[in-house]
Amino acid sequence: MLKTTQLKKINSKPNKGISMNSKIFALLTILSMTISSYANDNSKIVAQVGTKRLELASTLIKALDQNNVCETDAYPTEINKLVQSAKYQVSKETLLVFSKSIKSNSIIKKDLAFRVAVLDQDTHIIDLNLENLKKLFTETQFHGFGSGVYGSRNNITLHADYTATVQTLELLDDEPWTKWNTSKTTWSLTKNKITGTDAIVLTLGNEQYKLVFRDGEIWLAPVGTDTDSSDNLPLDKMLSSTNSYCEA
Repeated sequence: MLKTTQLKKINSKPNKGISMNSKIFALLTILSMTISSYANDNSKIVAQVGTKRLELASTLIKALDQNNVCETDAYPTEINKLVQSAKYQVSKETLLVFSKSIKSNSIIKKDLAFRVAVLDQDTHIIDLNLENLKKLFTETQFHGFGSGVYGSRNNITLHADYTATVQTLELLDDEPWTKWNTSKTTWSLTKNKITGTDAIVLTLGNEQYKLVFRDGEIWLAPVGTDTDSSDNLPLDKMLSSTNSYCEA
């Protein structure tokens, strides 16, 4: 706000040689300084909020890696949403420092949604060339939609040599009650037009999937699936970048 003394000086009887334009210029200068000061204070608050979100995400990632998911609400989707919210509140340098602070073997680094969330603010996944897309996807995991106490019963890990490890959980009649069966398949990436829009297509074996960006996760849906509505989605044929936890 303009100080009363400042207004009095501007509105007082001008000295010789001081024009009306000079008074207006002085007023605008003071106003500009006031707005600039407010904007700087506001930017600092926004950056502080973003930094706190990244700090909380970092804490939850540690809980996730220690398998304290249910007790701490350290769900990958919640972590990803925190990072997505903070991404445009903090500087590129702060986002980079956060990304590098996460251990290379952390569970969250296998989540494609997390990898996309920590991309540079000016980098969009659809703009990446196929070589950089491959790097982004390599060693990520996708999971079948979980149900019951077993969570996700189908897991797929993409490897740098374009092979993929497929794990399927088999339920047994006797102890140990469950067994993971492992097989291999192949994967590849292309950039195609789907309904007139640029899209990334992931091929697993003989099946083609499109990426569907959801809040805190990325789905793989068979090409041709209508994902604009949540009704009648073929969840048994879809995969998510995020594993299922604490299902009952």
